[in-house]
Amino acid sequence: MAFDYAEQYNAYWSDPRHEATQSFVDADTLANDILLSCGGGRVLDVGAGMGRLVRALLRLGVDAHGVDISEVAVERAAPSAARRFHRGCALALPFEDGSFDTVVATNLLECLAAEDVAQALREIRRVTRRTVFLRVATGAASQGGHHGTVQARKAWEQCCFEAGFRKHPAYYQINDYAALEHDGPYVTILLERLPEAAAERYPLGALVAERDLHMDMFREAGSRSDAHVARYQWAARYIRPGDAVLDAACGLGYGSYLVQSASTARSTLGIDGSEYAYDYAMLNFGAGQPGLEFRCGMLPQALASIEDHSIDVVISFETLEHIDENVATLAEFHRILTPGGRIITSVPNDWSDASGEDPNPFHVHVYTLERLCRELERHFVLEELVAQTANQYKSGTDRLTWHAAGRSLLQVPLSVRDDGHAPPAEWWLAVAMRSPLEGATVPYRQTSYPSFTAPAWNVTNYARDYHNPWLVRGMVDSGHRLRDGAALARLAEQVARGAPADSPDAGAALCVLAYQMLEKHDAQAAHIEEMDGRIQAYLDAGPKTPHGVRWSVSLLFVLGKLWLEHGDFERARGALERCAALDALGFSPLLCNRTVEARLILGSLDIAAGDREAATAQWRAAILLARDAVAGDWSGALGELDRPAEFGLPELASVLEYASACAFALAHADEVESKPWWWLHPRRDRLSQSRRMGKELQHTRLGLQSVQTELQNYVRQADEFSHQLRRGQEQLEGMHGLADSQARELAAYREQAAEFANQVRVLQASESKLSDELARSHGLADSPASELAAYREQSAEFANQVLVLRTSESRLTDELAVLRGQADSQTTELSAYREQAIEFFKQVSVLQGNEAQLTDELTAMRGVFAIQSAELAAYREQTTELLTLRTQAQQMTERIAGLQNDFARQHADDEQVHGAEMATLRHRLADRERELLALRASHSWRITRPLRFLSTRLIKRKPS
Repeated sequence: MAFDYAEQYNAYWSDPRHEATQSFVDADTLANDILLSCGGGRVLDVGAGMGRLVRALLRLGVDAHGVDISEVAVERAAPSAARRFHRGCALALPFEDGSFDTVVATNLLECLAAEDVAQALREIRRVTRRTVFLRVATGAASQGGHHGTVQARKAWEQCCFEAGFRKHPAYYQINDYAALEHDGPYVTILLERLPEAAAERYPLGALVAERDLHMDMFREAGSRSDAHVARYQWAARYIRPGDAVLDAACGLGYGSYLVQSASTARSTLGIDGSEYAYDYAMLNFGAGQPGLEFRCGMLPQALASIEDHSIDVVISFETLEHIDENVATLAEFHRILTPGGRIITSVPNDWSDASGEDPNPFHVHVYTLERLCRELERHFVLEELVAQTANQYKSGTDRLTWHAAGRSLLQVPLSVRDDGHAPPAEWWLAVAMRSPLEGATVPYRQTSYPSFTAPAWNVTNYARDYHNPWLVRGMVDSGHRLRDGAALARLAEQVARGAPADSPDAGAALCVLAYQMLEKHDAQAAHIEEMDGRIQAYLDAGPKTPHGVRWSVSLLFVLGKLWLEHGDFERARGALERCAALDALGFSPLLCNRTVEARLILGSLDIAAGDREAATAQWRAAILLARDAVAGDWSGALGELDRPAEFGLPELASVLEYASACAFALAHADEVESKPWWWLHPRRDRLSQSRRMGKELQHTRLGLQSVQTELQNYVRQADEFSHQLRRGQEQLEGMHGLADSQARELAAYREQAAEFANQVRVLQASESKLSDELARSHGLADSPASELAAYREQSAEFANQVLVLRTSESRLTDELAVLRGQADSQTTELSAYREQAIEFFKQVSVLQGNEAQLTDELTAMRGVFAIQSAELAAYREQTTELLTLRTQAQQMTERIAGLQNDFARQHADDEQVHGAEMATLRHRLADRERELLALRASHSWRITRPLRFLSTRLIKRKPS
């Protein structure tokens, strides 16, 4: 340690301005995050400072301790918690090996010199038995602080992996996958100590050889690691208490370990065909987690040893594209799944190249969304689709162009497979259910819900009352039934029409359909009337089993709510009165929440009608019923005290909540006329308030999803715009090449024209010479003169043609100059568009940063939602601007194409005309040359003969 950290931080904590400072804002919130992700046990805070986090953990009952290098900080913190604070350096912690269950370090590692970070991590690993919770900065220190090591999340994670850690199974519970796309000023890294034997046998370097096929994504940093692990965290939401899970093609086993560690699964079996993967999974994960098992075997043959209807959830990520017998494997998954069981799978979204094949040598199939859905629907009911990206995706009609992308896990409606509006996806994730209707002949196995022998216990006694008890998991249980509303409605309709009229199966199906009508808030009178008739027919059939009575109560309650929303208070009153009159206690005290709420609503209707006496009678009756439900035999609500049904007391508490609303109403019934806000009192119970908060939270989440979707659209549009800019640049470059070619052709035309002009000048000179000779030939002048006149006319015509050619050449040169000017202008315009696109990317980055900040501040829901609304308006304005830019780019492309077509057409026409003219000129020149040769020969004979005669006569006349 070359740097004196003690001196630095003694000076830091001696400054009164730093006495109450920490790297975190809320110690209590951070303490809760640590407790929920790491559990309790013995916790050490390294770099504890003034001890705020240690005291927050102590308030939660956690055995927390703190250590700090600053003597000043320790002396000031110690009086607040005796024997809890210690002085020591992070590079040599004063504790025995494995002294703590969890080690926490906030605002510590970044304050060390880069060469000291590895040693600090080794010391942290030495003193922890399992978990490490890090909060590190990714940027420069604020005023007054010191950061010796500044690096991004990915680099920090890599340092931790090299020190012998891996990601904790709860890593993606505290780090949202999409939010990881943007590092904030501080990032949270949740780690787990690698088992000693695994660290020795499989150091990071040993994984390199297998990386193309197998990788422990708990020990790799970056977006692709996040994508692979986060989808297991997403899949864990579908696992019910007591489920048996199969992770088919589990690879190195990290996903199987996450599922068994971070869900309520009873058992998880991981199967993979690689001996290397099996050995790694057993050594790293298999020994320390009860209920986790690994086997080695190839799919689908390895499934033959698994019994029919014995698995509740099959997870198979990145599998179907790897195996030849993909369809047979899906059939085997169907065989081993229980009715109402689920398959959760993922495939690459068309990773093919120009050949139509996937270039990955381990992929034997190319999957698209349509193919995935088609193969799943052979055996299962498709219920959910998710588009996932890590860093790229393909788009366009050719499906060959890759675009950059960020981390995204976006649920999409099932309709995207048909409407052509599928979002960008690097992978498709799908959830499908084996139809619970297939359970009619399958012996029922109770795993998700407790069963008790007490005579009063009816709540989970499905096998006794239902014709098909598997319907409870696939159709009834609101937490685990089919997620797709349309598929759920189809299933419920089949059951309602096919089950015996007096069975709980039929009652449950009708209740599902009725609540779907209520949740849509747009039911027409005719539809409610039809549902009223179906419910009455069920009641007339006289259901006799306890669950049959249970559905009678629920059906009358939801019918009353339907008529209430429609505004028919009389029919609503009739249904609710019949509901309240039924013996809910005969089934379970838990069912009294429906009858107590029914009386709460009836009292509100009475008070609105001016009948205060009837209203108070309803509310008193509700309170008395709640008293009987709570004061009676709890074996019908809780089961057994030593192993209670975990849902019993919350449901029983809801009975008291509705009764408390009746108590509020009774206490203020006399104020209904003098205080118009009296109507608030029947809704002052915590259930109503939590529902309102839930709705606000849902609106906030929808707003965040909308913002995220719009940001993704902006990125996609920006990518498309950049692609258009590149295409425009390529077209301009092509036009420049065409213009250069045409310029070369014009230069050749000029050379030919110059050559023709020289030939004309030679002919004209020859003509002039001949004319002079003919003028001296008196005797034969008339005949050559006429011929020479004709030749002059032909020469003049030829000169005119050459002039026309020069004029055409000049015009083409001018047009080429204009075209080059337009191309230069368009190049300048494209440059401006590029600058605008770059600026837009900067704005998108800022907006994505804002989105991450919004996610972190989700607890301030109303304020955040207002900010989101304002930002959303800005995003829409930017969308409008982008659309304008796209329109301009499209217009520009059309103009370029028009200019290209015009120029090509003009060039073709000119070339055709010039070619014909040149050919004609050449023929004429050849004819003229032949004529001139003949003329010269003729003139030579005709002129020289008279000259000789004259010369002879002159000689004879010469004087002597």
